[in-house]
Amino acid sequence: MLFRSFGGNTFILRAVPSLLDRADPKRLLLDIVDDLLEGKRVEEPLERQERVIMIMACRGAVKAGDKLEWKEMVSLLQELPRMEHPYTCPHGRPTMVEITRDELEKRFGRK
Repeated sequence: MLFRSFGGNTFILRAVPSLLDRADPKRLLLDIVDDLLEGKRVEEPLERQERVIMIMACRGAVKAGDKLEWKEMVSLLQELPRMEHPYTCPHGRPTMVEITRDELEKRFGRK
């Protein structure tokens, strides 16, 4: 994200990475500011960059209710094993769960 001071407490957002084409840039910028105001400031530049990337990834991620084409779904599943942490999102939520055959049968009243 590229933003500049616009005077006083005002900033102008001039550019947004294509990675964020699904995200709301204003919300992302406000989330970063909120983190800083809450004292989540990280002194190490690499850690700060990682935190910003995590926020960007979260904001740009597929959300519940988003409509995806079949090709997009297949692509996501193919990319998952290549990720550094494929089993959780940046917030620690699972990306998949295991459901046994017995549990499926019980849920569908087949057992």
